[in-house]
Amino acid sequence: MAVAHLVCRPLSSSNPLGNPNPVAPFLSSKPSLSFPTPSCCRSLALRASSSAASAAAPAAKASFRHCFSKSADSYLYCEGVRVQDVMDGAERSPFYLYSKAQITRNFEAYREALEGLRSIVGYAIKANNNLKILEHLRGLGCGAVLVSGNELRLALRAGFDPTRLNLFFPLFPIKEIPIFCLANGMICGPGGELCIFNGNGKIVEDLVLAAEKGVFVNVDSEFDLENIVTAARVVGKKVPVLLRINPDVDPQVHPYVATGNKTSKFGIRNEKLQWFLDAIKSCSNEIKLVGAHCHLGSTITKVDIFRDAAVLMVNYIDQIRTQGFELEYLNIGGGLGIDYYHTGTVLPTPVDLINTVRELVLSRDLTLIIEPGRSLIANTCCLVNRVTGVKTNGTKNFIVIDGSMAELIRPSLYGAYQHIELVSPPLPDAEVSTFDVVGPVCESADFLGKDRELPTPAKVISLLILSIPCTGQVFSSFTNWRLMHFQGAGLVVHDAGAYCMSMASTYNLKMRPPEYWVDDGSVVKIRHGETFEDFVKFFDGILYRRILIFAIWLCGFQQVVSQKVVFNAKSNVPDKFVLSDPPIGLFDPIEISPAVIPRNPYPVEPLSPMYPSFPSIYEPVLTGKCPVNFSSISDVVDKTASDCSAPLAALVGNVVCCPQVNSLMHIFQGTYSSGSDTLVLHQAAANDCFSDVISILASRGANSTIPTLCSVKSSNLTGGSCPVKNITLFEKSVNTSKLLDACSTVDPLKECCRPVCQPAIVEAALRISLGGASMFENSNIPGSGTEVNVVNDCKGVVYAWLSRKLSAEAANTAFRILSGCKFNKVCPLTFEEPSSVIKSCRDMASPNPSCCTSVNTYIAAIQKQMLITNRQAINCATLLGSMLQKGGVMSNVYELCDVDLKDFSLQGCLLRSLPADIVLDNVTGFSFTCDLSDNIAAPWPASSSLSSLSLCAPEMSLPALPIPQTSRSSGTLFWMISALFAISVLVYAIFSSN
Repeated sequence: MAVAHLVCRPLSSSNPLGNPNPVAPFLSSKPSLSFPTPSCCRSLALRASSSAASAAAPAAKASFRHCFSKSADSYLYCEGVRVQDVMDGAERSPFYLYSKAQITRNFEAYREALEGLRSIVGYAIKANNNLKILEHLRGLGCGAVLVSGNELRLALRAGFDPTRLNLFFPLFPIKEIPIFCLANGMICGPGGELCIFNGNGKIVEDLVLAAEKGVFVNVDSEFDLENIVTAARVVGKKVPVLLRINPDVDPQVHPYVATGNKTSKFGIRNEKLQWFLDAIKSCSNEIKLVGAHCHLGSTITKVDIFRDAAVLMVNYIDQIRTQGFELEYLNIGGGLGIDYYHTGTVLPTPVDLINTVRELVLSRDLTLIIEPGRSLIANTCCLVNRVTGVKTNGTKNFIVIDGSMAELIRPSLYGAYQHIELVSPPLPDAEVSTFDVVGPVCESADFLGKDRELPTPAKVISLLILSIPCTGQVFSSFTNWRLMHFQGAGLVVHDAGAYCMSMASTYNLKMRPPEYWVDDGSVVKIRHGETFEDFVKFFDGILYRRILIFAIWLCGFQQVVSQKVVFNAKSNVPDKFVLSDPPIGLFDPIEISPAVIPRNPYPVEPLSPMYPSFPSIYEPVLTGKCPVNFSSISDVVDKTASDCSAPLAALVGNVVCCPQVNSLMHIFQGTYSSGSDTLVLHQAAANDCFSDVISILASRGANSTIPTLCSVKSSNLTGGSCPVKNITLFEKSVNTSKLLDACSTVDPLKECCRPVCQPAIVEAALRISLGGASMFENSNIPGSGTEVNVVNDCKGVVYAWLSRKLSAEAANTAFRILSGCKFNKVCPLTFEEPSSVIKSCRDMASPNPSCCTSVNTYIAAIQKQMLITNRQAINCATLLGSMLQKGGVMSNVYELCDVDLKDFSLQGCLLRSLPADIVLDNVTGFSFTCDLSDNIAAPWPASSSLSSLSLCAPEMSLPALPIPQTSRSSGTLFWMISALFAISVLVYAIFSSN
C-alpha cells in the first residue's frame, strides 16, 4: 500500500512524519525539554502573576434558571406557555420544545463570567445542530466548534464568518471593534465568529474547505498534521493550528465522555510534543502554530479539574514559546456539567469555571477559548411525549411512551439520568408508583428512565371503555383504571437540548421529530419532523442510477468491498483492489516486487476468427437544435461507435465501451465551450445534444442501449451541482497552467502508480466546488442536502476545460488512460457463493479430481460473463481465493487444479490493461487483440505468486503485465456471429434485470 511521506523542509530528526518515535520523542541534536506530567502539576510554579492593571474577577452574578416549571395549577409551563397547549397544537408527538430566552441567558452567563479577558466562546455544534439555534447564537456573538466538514458548512449557512473576529468591551452593548485590540493587549469581553475544527479523524476534503474559509484547526495526530499540510497546499493558504494536547487529567465522568486521559483516542501525549514542534517548523509555509488546546471530557462538575489541566497547559505554552513560537490562544475545551437530577444541588457555574483559570490566562497574556455545548443548550429543552399505555410484568411497572431511544439515546447509551415528569396535574387521590419509562423500539435497552416515581395523571385523553366486547367483563381493577387514564397523557424528559436530537436516528423507522421553541410567548417551529416520504426519497433516482452503474459497469465492486473486510489478518492482499479516487498531496510509488511474470515457453495458439461482422450505417434523424458542429469530433464519434458496436458492447462495456463513451461526453462539452463562455450546456440544449449523439452512434453501428449500459444521461453535459461553470471564473479559481501541464501528456505506464494528472484534476475540482454554503442555498431545512456529489460534478467541469484546451485526440487518449487507472483496480465479475467448491476442496492438500472438477465448473460459469483485462483478472482471482479461504479452503487450489488468469475472461481472452479499442476492418469485421495468451497461473491470496504479479511497478519500463515476446501481433479474436449475439443478449438481459 502506498505510503505518502510529508516533506516540507528537512527535519533535524530522522524519523518520518508518519512514524514518530514514542520512546525517544526529543531530538538528539538539542537538549531534552522536561515537559511536565500530571504527577507534577501541583508543584509547578507560575512564571507570572495576575497583572495589577487587570480587571478583577466578576462576582457570580449569573445563575442558571430553569425555563420549565410547574405553576400553581400544577401544569408544566415553558416561559409562560403551557406545555399541554403546545402538545395540542403540535404536528405530532414526540417533539422537542426549547426556550429561546434560556439559550440567551445561558450565553450571557458565560459572557459575564469572561469579563476582563480576551476570550472567545465557541459553541460545540455537535451538541445540537439546529440551524435556527446556530443563527441565534451567532447573533449573540458566539463562535463555532465543529468536528466535520458538514458542521462547517452548516455554520457557514448560519452566517458564521471564520475570518471575522468580534470583540466586546465589558458591560457595554455588543459592537464590533478593530482587531488591533488583541495585539495591543486591550482587555475585552468574549466574542468572535471564530470557527475551530476539532476531531481525531479529519479528512482531507473537509480540511480543504476549512483551510479555504480560514478556520482554526486543532492538530490531533501525525497523520492529521499531514492532512492539514496537504489541505494548505491545495488551497494555497497558511492554516492557523493549535496543538491538541492530552494532559492525562481524570475528569471523573463516564468513560464514554472522558477525552483527556492518557488512554483516550484524542490528542497528543507530551512525550511526542517535540517531534510535532519540529514538524510544524519545517512546514512554516503551510501552517502557523497559534495556540494549545485540551479537552477533558463532558458533564464535569468539579472545576478544580479544569485548573489542574490549565496549569499544565500554560507551562506547556511557556516552554513552546521558548522555541520561537508565538502562541496567542489557550483553548481549555468545554465539558461543564448541569443539574440533570433537578435536586437543587449547587453545581459550578461559568463564573466558577472561568475564575479557576483567570489568573493563569492573564499572566501569559493569552486569549482564552472555551467550547461549551451542554451547558449552553441542554437545560433549554425537553422531549415532549404522549403515554401509549401502562403494563406490569412481575413486580416491574412500565409506562410506555411514543418517544424512545431513537429520539433520545443518552439513557440507553450512557446509563444517563434525565429528569422525567408529567405535563398535567394528577388526580387528588392519585397513587404514586415506581415505573420504568420505556419506548416502543424493539430493544430491551430502549428506556428513558428507570425506577421513577410518578403519579397517575388526571386528564383523560382516551375514552373509557368499561367492558370487553367479547366477554362482557367489566374493567373494575385499579390497574385497568390507571391504564385508561394514562393513555394519551403528556410526559416530558428534561434537559434534552444537548446530545439528544443531534444523536437521534431512524431506528425501527421512527422518523426524527419536529422541534419548536418558545420565543417571547409564541411557539415557533424551528425544524420540521421527518416523514416516511423523506426517507423514501433517498432511494429515488440517485440510488437507481448507482445500482445501474454497479450492475452494468462495476458489478463486482460491492463484493470486493465486502470480502476485503473478512480477509485473514495475515493476508497480504493489497488495498489497491478497492476502487477509489487518488488522494490529494504527495504520491509515492507502491512498494512492490519488480519481478517479471514467469512465462510459459509454449503459448496457447490464438483463437480462430469468427465470421466478419459490419456495422449498419444510415443517416441519423437529428433534432436540429444542438449548437455543436459534430464534424469537428467525427473521429472520436467513429471510435466510440466501434468500441460500442452492437454485438460486442455488453461484453466489453466495462473495459472499452463505457470509458470511451464517457470520454466522448467530456470532449463534446469542450467542443461546445469553444464557442461559448461556459464549460457546460444548459439543460434544454443538453437534452437535444445528448439525443443527437446517441442517434449518431446508433446510425454507425453502436449499441442503442449505451445510455443504460454506461449509465450516461443528458445531465452529464450540464455540470450538475458544480457552482463554477463559467470559463472566466474557472480560470480565476484554478491554477490552469499546473492543470494543463499535468494532463496534456499522460504517461500510460506511470499514471496509475505515480499519479500526476489525477491529483491535479481532484485539486481543481475541489477548488471550484468550495462554494461553501452555496450547496445549501436551495434547502429550507438543514440536512436536506443535494443528492449529487458536488466534487464529482466539478470533476466533469474540469474534464470539459481540458477538452477545450487539448486536441480531441490528445484529450481522448488522456481520458482513456485515467479510466483505466480506475477500472483495473477492481474485479467486475459477479461471484455466486462457491459452496460446492468449498465442500469439495476443504482440507485438500493434493490434487483431487472432485475438487478440481468443482473449481473448473465454477470458473467456467464465471468466464462466460464478459471480457476483462489482465489486471482485473488478478483481482478476480484474488477475490475468489479469499472467498474460498473464508470457507475453509486453505490449499492453493489454483496451483493444484491448474487455474490460469485467462480462465476468468470470456473465451480465455485477456484484454490489455492499457486502453484498448475495437477495430473495424472492411474485410475482417470487428476485432480486438488479446493480451497474455500464455498460461500464467492465477495468484492465490497471501502466496508468493501474488507478490510476483506486480500491479504497479514503476521500476519497469514495460506494463506490469507485459506482452510475452512469443505472442503474435496477429492475435485478433473473432467468434461466430450467432453465438456472440446470443451471449451478449443473455448478459445484457441479466444486467437489465438488476
